[in-house]
Amino acid sequence: MRRRKTHTFRAIILLAVLAGLLLYFLFQSVYNSNLKAVDVDDQRNLKFEVKQGWSVSQIAVSLEEEDLIRSAWAFKKYVEQNADDTAFQAGSFVLRKSYDIAETVEVLSGTPNEMWMTILEGWRASDIGSYLEEKGYATQQAFLDCVATCEFDYEILSSIPEDQGLEGYLFPDTYIITPATEVYGMINRTLMNLDQKLEQELRNQAEKQGRSIHEIMTMASLLEREVRGYEDRQIVAGLLWKRLEAGMGLGVDATVLYALGDWKATLDHEALQIDSPYNTRKYAGLPPGPICSPSLSSIKAALNPVDSPYWFYLTTLDTGEVIYSKNLDEHNENVYKYLR
Repeated sequence: MRRRKTHTFRAIILLAVLAGLLLYFLFQSVYNSNLKAVDVDDQRNLKFEVKQGWSVSQIAVSLEEEDLIRSAWAFKKYVEQNADDTAFQAGSFVLRKSYDIAETVEVLSGTPNEMWMTILEGWRASDIGSYLEEKGYATQQAFLDCVATCEFDYEILSSIPEDQGLEGYLFPDTYIITPATEVYGMINRTLMNLDQKLEQELRNQAEKQGRSIHEIMTMASLLEREVRGYEDRQIVAGLLWKRLEAGMGLGVDATVLYALGDWKATLDHEALQIDSPYNTRKYAGLPPGPICSPSLSSIKAALNPVDSPYWFYLTTLDTGEVIYSKNLDEHNENVYKYLR
């Protein structure tokens, strides 16, 4: 009786082992099948884009959706077992349906045929240079040197003072570049974009107002760093232009932060005394030039100011709400109420 139970138990174990082996071989068969090319006869070059910040899962799903691999699951499994998932870079790649997953991973792990360069609204030239160096596109110093000294032939640059570089004119957007693109070419792409965005109608507006493009770009940069939302930017633009015409100091905190070289600096008494032409708390008039790359929204707000009874404003720290005041006493009350 015991011998029969022992034989039965051994048989169950054997069946379980056989079933496990069968499942394993089935799994391997399915996995290996999904590693193969979608179509070995399709030799067309197909463009595939890996977007900034994509995970391996997002890449795999996109490859499957574009019919460049048989299985997103198999792609992820292969990368997990055979590749470094941090090696994938954002950019544009040329793939074929005749590539198996190993070949596809090899291409995506290499240098992109094209790369994404994203300049954010409100960035200084130094911020852009730091980003380019971090991405391995160029050194920050090489970029800043070109911003300061390289020459470009665009009408929109004609009003820039001789001692000023291209700060503020590097239009914020996403650009596709190649590994061979030089710093000069990168900067030229941003200027070409700005030249197209500043349509003749906008240039005519500036001319009718008696303001140069440099003055408009400088004001737009202040609006970009100071307030959010187009309507608030229009009101603040009206307020600041009015203060300029009245010979009052602008008192824009963002210009002090620019002078300090740190957007997150604490504006204590010592910081506010920094001796810089960009310190609009200390010196009247517009600063010598833009303090960042403004968005098209800020540029249009600078050109389309809204008249108001206000002379002062502040931006709340928590929500970014803009609080307006008609006189200094009201402003001081608002500072105590919202910024203490």
